Amino acid sequence: MDMKSKLRLQGRYILVNIAMIMAIVIILSSVQLYYFNQNSQKVLSQSTDNTTLSLLEQMHKRGLSVLDYLSEALVNPLYQLDLDATYRLLKPALSNEEILSAYVFDNKGNIFHDGNKVIVNFGHRVKNEAILEAVLEQQKLYSFTSNDSLIIAGPIFIGDSQLGGISLELSLENINQDIALMDKTISATNNESLSQITMSLVGSAILLSVVGIALSVMISRSLISPILTLVKHAKSIGRGEYDAENKINRHDEIGELASAFNEMGHSLKIRTEEISFLAYHDSLTLLPNRNLFVKQLKELLASYEHTQSHFAILLIDLDNFKCVNDNYGHEAGDNLLCEVACRITSNLRHSDYGFNPFEENHDNVLVARIGGDEFLICLPNLTSKYAVSKVTQRLIKAIRSPIAIDKEEVVIAGSIGIAHYPDDGVTAEELIKNADIAMYQAKGQGKNTFSHFTAEMNEKLRYRLEIERELRKGLSDLKQFELWYQPQFDMNNNHLIGAEALIRWRHPEKGLISPDEFIAIAEETGLIIPIGEWVVESACKQIRGWQSFLPHTFHIAVNLSAKQVYRQNAVSVFSKMLCKYQVPASRLHAEVTESLLMQDESEAKKSLDSIRQLGLQVWLDDFGTGYSSLAYLRKFQVDGVKIDRSFVTDIEEDNYDRALTSAVITMAKNLNISVVAEGVETPFHVNFLKSRRCDIGQGYYYSKPLPAGEFEARFFSKEGKAEKQLDAI
Repeated sequence: MDMKSKLRLQGRYILVNIAMIMAIVIILSSVQLYYFNQNSQKVLSQSTDNTTLSLLEQMHKRGLSVLDYLSEALVNPLYQLDLDATYRLLKPALSNEEILSAYVFDNKGNIFHDGNKVIVNFGHRVKNEAILEAVLEQQKLYSFTSNDSLIIAGPIFIGDSQLGGISLELSLENINQDIALMDKTISATNNESLSQITMSLVGSAILLSVVGIALSVMISRSLISPILTLVKHAKSIGRGEYDAENKINRHDEIGELASAFNEMGHSLKIRTEEISFLAYHDSLTLLPNRNLFVKQLKELLASYEHTQSHFAILLIDLDNFKCVNDNYGHEAGDNLLCEVACRITSNLRHSDYGFNPFEENHDNVLVARIGGDEFLICLPNLTSKYAVSKVTQRLIKAIRSPIAIDKEEVVIAGSIGIAHYPDDGVTAEELIKNADIAMYQAKGQGKNTFSHFTAEMNEKLRYRLEIERELRKGLSDLKQFELWYQPQFDMNNNHLIGAEALIRWRHPEKGLISPDEFIAIAEETGLIIPIGEWVVESACKQIRGWQSFLPHTFHIAVNLSAKQVYRQNAVSVFSKMLCKYQVPASRLHAEVTESLLMQDESEAKKSLDSIRQLGLQVWLDDFGTGYSSLAYLRKFQVDGVKIDRSFVTDIEEDNYDRALTSAVITMAKNLNISVVAEGVETPFHVNFLKSRRCDIGQGYYYSKPLPAGEFEARFFSKEGKAEKQLDAI
């Protein structure tokens, strides 16, 4: 009994002590837990807010980086309305999982491209008027953040002119998930900690009464300190310090959260580097793009500023690359570009580069792809033109080697322009521009070759630009242009049967400008289309004015350019002018060259057949100077051929030219088509051509080209009949 009573008392004492201890522990722990919970919520809220703001700022920076890159890269495709180039630029950006959509719009607010292969919304107006107001009217950046996405948009300029704009929508899904995961992890950690404290109170009341305060402090420190460390880490990430890592090494939820923060920083670093790489590299060949090349070239120029060093810039443009895309598809063209890029870099030796001031172990750092089929190379260590020429010849040979496409061997060539520092320029832009000028000189020399820049090329370019500028001015009213006429005579009876209309440009300051100086420029710029229409109209108007003088066989021949055949509806122009001036179609002949027919044989045949159906005769000009004259006589229905003057001029001395001229006339006779011989200048020419039964003669023997008034005075009598004899010539 006494033992039992003692145990009961002890038990009661123990129970009282336990109760007292538990009460003290509960009170103290409750107070501690209350403050702990308040601090945790505050830290959690602060961490969430800081992380959210940081991630949004980083996404905004990444979006602006992509927007800036695309705004610059899309200038030429938007200016040239090149949908394929625009698609190739938008496609890599849309492959980024953060970018939900991207679309390019013109300066009227209409969608030009939405990044899809099939542009469903092409030409539709952008629905978000706020974007149009900010980008087109105020010419500034637009940014809007919703719960699910971030929309940014900006203008696209070429010089001071705004071409349009681009809008990107970036997903906030990953950010929201990261924030939710962080909240969940921190909340779980708090709940787990509270459970551990409660269990500790129940299982070790006496121990907790002794070390309760210390344990509370330890618990608070073990929980709050890592969270504060993570907050500091989040701020570092927000400042772009992605390499910073927290040093928390725990095997609980806090440790997992710390690891998640480290992984997030690493992931953001990789994404930022990918976007940065995309902004400064070509996405197809992975070579540096124009921006990076110019940046590196400027650094090289700065290092050479106070030295006597020299180096060369090479600009490579592939010849007839468009044919590869047209015949094999753009995927094959892309593969070819990658192969060419590989050949360029692999055929440049270390000695060609010399020292590399930019990066280590990157042999192709001074090679860049700057356009569809253009590459730039800097050779910093080559000082003589001979050494540069040797490297250039090696590159031309490497590019020229056959490339396998669709089990076929395709041969592509390259034209290379070379500019030397400091002789040809002292700035990056000047050197690249002059290399570009030299490249076009190489193309003019027959392609698959190279050319060093000279001052004369720059003068030619200036003169060409001046001619183009004056040509555009002259087209405002067309009063500066004249049609001259060179007669064509029937070689059998010496009767005047027609004339070729030849355009002349009488500039108010420069005087009479030869067609050789402006026709090629007009063709390249598309100005030949209004000029060609004016020629047809002037010829029809002249025929109507001479109607009472003309024999029934008289005609005027006009020359057609490639753009008139392929871009302008030449049939409608002829039909319109013949109807307007009431001129019979038989009075007009259309002359085309073999080089024109080569560009698109099916389209050319369709156009020429339509012209013949109007009643006009179609003649093949400069016959014999092309690549496959006989083949074209088989494919195209023509009414006659004109023997090029280069064959006729030397028939008196050159047996080879006599044989060729005779063969052409005989072939035409067998095909039952007429023959005009150009360049008839001497009695020998006349007698020889007559002996070979040539139909028509044209040249200085009869008359040089004359203005309409002189032509009329010389070849039409007062009675209104054509002169039939050549005694006065």
